[in-house]
Amino acid sequence: MDDLDFRIINVESENSENQELIFEGDIGIYNAVEIQNELKKINFNSPNVQITLRKIETMDLASIQIILSLRKSLDDKASKLSIVSELSDDIMSLVRKTGFEQIMQMK
Repeated sequence: MDDLDFRIINVESENSENQELIFEGDIGIYNAVEIQNELKKINFNSPNVQITLRKIETMDLASIQIILSLRKSLDDKASKLSIVSELSDDIMSLVRKTGFEQIMQMK
């Protein structure tokens, strides 16, 4: 995954109505600052934004806070955010046990 332990892929539709951010790799606390810096570089101009969590190796409270912060930011811009997860059983269990599945409104 390049030089970083994580990757954020930004995919925009041709009509700019939809935008997808695909998170992969280690999105845990050790990469939190770099993840925030990558997100600052992305223009969120689409009214519909989807975050896809796939091939996630590490996820923790820092990652969840970043996603919740992004949700708040997009809500302030009146953009709709959906989260699609392809998480391992272990990581999904953590998300469920901490109660963040409903807060993040994950599909």
